[in-house]
Amino acid sequence: MMSFIACLAAGAVVGSIVTLLVTRRSRATRESGASDGFDRSMESPVPTRSPQKSDDLSRLIGKPVSTPSRQKAELAALEQDLRVKCLHSVELMERLIEAERDRDPSASRTEHVREAIERWERDNR
Repeated sequence: MMSFIACLAAGAVVGSIVTLLVTRRSRATRESGASDGFDRSMESPVPTRSPQKSDDLSRLIGKPVSTPSRQKAELAALEQDLRVKCLHSVELMERLIEAERDRDPSASRTEHVREAIERWERDNR
């Protein structure tokens, strides 16, 4: 029994030493920029986000600033939400948006879609 416990203890010590050596080697390789043996040429670089002018402006004025790309993304997300609610019937979706346009012709399409979603949710509670 004692030799079994001694073998377990020796195994734990050896495992710890191997882990420590591998960790140190890995860290040294990363810091030196040396290759770790894997071909990483096909991997995409991690995208970095540079601060945009609209982000700086929104921090200055304390309100979110809408850019055209953000407006398009918001409209696309709202239209997709409404399309799912309409069970992917584009005709029904456009009729709901048109009904909102008749109620408020001066609003934007994004506002029409948002109102159509709210009306759909109210009607389908």
